[in-house]
Amino acid sequence: MRDDHGQNTVNFLLRYQRPDPSLIGVLPNKATGYSMTLKTRVTTASGKAIYERDEQLGGTVSAAGAAAGKEKIFAAEGRLPLVPGNYSLETVLTNNLTHDSTRTLGKVTVPAPRPDNLGVSGLMVYRDTPLAHVRAGVPFTLAGVRFDPRGEQTVEIHAGEQLPLVYQIWLPQREPKALTPSTGVASSPKVIHVHYLMGQVNQSAVGQNRVNEDEELEVKNFDRAGNLLNGHTLSTAELAPGTYRLVVTLSESGSPQPAYATMIVRILPSETPVMMWSAYSSDNQHPASLDDLYRGLAADAQGDIPEAEACYKRVLVLHPGLKDAQLRLDALSRTVSQRIPDARH
Repeated sequence: MRDDHGQNTVNFLLRYQRPDPSLIGVLPNKATGYSMTLKTRVTTASGKAIYERDEQLGGTVSAAGAAAGKEKIFAAEGRLPLVPGNYSLETVLTNNLTHDSTRTLGKVTVPAPRPDNLGVSGLMVYRDTPLAHVRAGVPFTLAGVRFDPRGEQTVEIHAGEQLPLVYQIWLPQREPKALTPSTGVASSPKVIHVHYLMGQVNQSAVGQNRVNEDEELEVKNFDRAGNLLNGHTLSTAELAPGTYRLVVTLSESGSPQPAYATMIVRILPSETPVMMWSAYSSDNQHPASLDDLYRGLAADAQGDIPEAEACYKRVLVLHPGLKDAQLRLDALSRTVSQRIPDARH
């Protein structure tokens, strides 16, 4: 996802395959709750270390909440400030009550902006009612609205459930004068055509159950970076249990290429658990005001010195004298000066 300055953050969801009652138990203070440690290691695609984050996930629950939570699937939420590029992720989630750990490896690509083309983020299915006016450091917060995630990239539901989607549209920047960030309204209204197609995987298109819908989206209320948040709910009432691929296609008359986003939707029998609960660390563990420090590390590891310098400078505006950012900025300056040939030779 991109913020209103065009900076990127990857939100991720580590979901267990089945309910795990051992995640909720008696805490050291004798209260009932959960306590977990989430360690995340980010490297370049070639394996060069970028940064690590260590987060504590914990809280107390009522007796009724504990009973309900033990019947649901757990997922840990996280967020990683990054710049465009390809990355490898290693996560280790540890249940501090039992000391059992789960290690996960994954890859993520943060796409570079395409100024002349329409773009779209990944799709997310959410649960419950979104909360407005949430701080930027909370995972899965878009345009100040917090969405409780149920799935991203893949989601599991029961037949007949609604599928509430949310995603971000990245508007072309080929006509800057057409964007008026101060009001969030286009000076010349445009319409984006959105097509939703969900069909069963590994089956012929003939005779299969499908969802096929269209939406005409008026372009307004975008932010100053050209980001537009959109939501749409699909019905699965006519779909049989199975694995489906959802493809969302966006197009508009001025964009030479359409934009695509996909998701796997697994519709499971009613007796299979799909309801979930999730947790994330408090935003004061990794304040959003330091996001650009991590983006600078990512840019630096990929050899993008101008972007790394810009990130460190933005951090120092918010945190003047922050030693880590200043030292890294000074090191980049020395690297640049060493690369410039001496004019006297």
